[in-house]
Amino acid sequence: MSYPGRVVFFCVGDGARTVERFGANPWELLSDRGSQELMLALADGPRTLAELRDKVAPEALERLDILVKHGLVRQVGGAYAASIPVVTDAKARRLRVLLRPLAAAVAGVVERRVGEVKSAFMRTRLAEGFEWGDVAHILVDALLLDFSMLSCVENLLTRERLFQGWSRWQRVIPFFGMEVGPHMANFGVNSWFIDGFGISVMHGSMIRRTGLLRLMSVLQEQGEVLLELCRSGSIREVPSGLVELGLVRASGEGYELAVPVLRGGDKVLVTEAVVAVAHEAAEELVARYGVIEDAFRSLGYAEWLEGVGDFVELAIHVVMALSIEELVERGALPGIPEEPSASWGVWLWEAPWTLDYSVIYRHIFGEIREIVERHGACDRVEELISGAENLARKGEYGEALMMLKKAIDIYRTS
Repeated sequence: MSYPGRVVFFCVGDGARTVERFGANPWELLSDRGSQELMLALADGPRTLAELRDKVAPEALERLDILVKHGLVRQVGGAYAASIPVVTDAKARRLRVLLRPLAAAVAGVVERRVGEVKSAFMRTRLAEGFEWGDVAHILVDALLLDFSMLSCVENLLTRERLFQGWSRWQRVIPFFGMEVGPHMANFGVNSWFIDGFGISVMHGSMIRRTGLLRLMSVLQEQGEVLLELCRSGSIREVPSGLVELGLVRASGEGYELAVPVLRGGDKVLVTEAVVAVAHEAAEELVARYGVIEDAFRSLGYAEWLEGVGDFVELAIHVVMALSIEELVERGALPGIPEEPSASWGVWLWEAPWTLDYSVIYRHIFGEIREIVERHGACDRVEELISGAENLARKGEYGEALMMLKKAIDIYRTS
């Protein structure tokens, strides 16, 4: 995700909900150079119209009213302020220092327990075709830190009543921006479904992959071919682009997938391992939540942002990126190639998700029981928990998880 001299914007959760928050697609609103120049000009605090005239090009000022209309910029007295945190490269450098203790705590847990994840992988069928080095970053960076730890953190923040400083929309769909530069630290995963299977692609400041846009385009255009390979294992002919990008390789008289596919029992083994480690890492992070609040104040955001939630999610993603960097430095994870292949950090998975829902259900059920014991339960919460248990007994774990999430949301918003 390299856009020299520009800003990259991220959400945490279902991107479609950003339209509810802002009344339009925020990436479209912020895609032009003028809008990004304006957001960078407001990154360090409110500015009057006169100050903005001195700082940005006329075409950037032309975007001001539309950004105010959709709540990305707001008027504060006689000035204008960004309504979301935008981290300049200068602030990114300071943020790395401020959040390093959190990253060290998370990395310490993962380093101590990464053997559990590797052991689980070695018991999978996936290990018959891939080495630990091929999948280590997928299992640790994506499945453990991003998908599992982030979920645990949100539930533990609920348990500790730490959502009080978040606005309503920050609890629903956090949104933030980062200037692309040498000090930027971020990690995330893009995922989407094809019929019966899904595709995930890791991206981050430490993954200097070229041709990401082409990769994403080919993955979406050739989804049906990848689906056929998932189902049959091998087909006689494939588009050359899949081979060139390293997604598919020659095998016998045909072609097979060259990237991992997580299925059935393998997902159970992997999910059990990553969720256990992720929960301990999340406990360490939440115990140091004050570090994030201190950074929010130290960088000045508390002076003009309404609510800390967008910044907290930004900070957690920075912590994930710094933890990955630290785990590589400690030798707990293999090094990331200086120029990763297009297919590095790409994998496929059997629906409904890359992690096993039954394992996630059992874990979140334990987390919500802790919340109930700590804060008591209302009739609606008990009704949702009971409904989730009934669904789980029938093996309908996806719907059961949705009910548990609704129960947790009652505490998050109360």
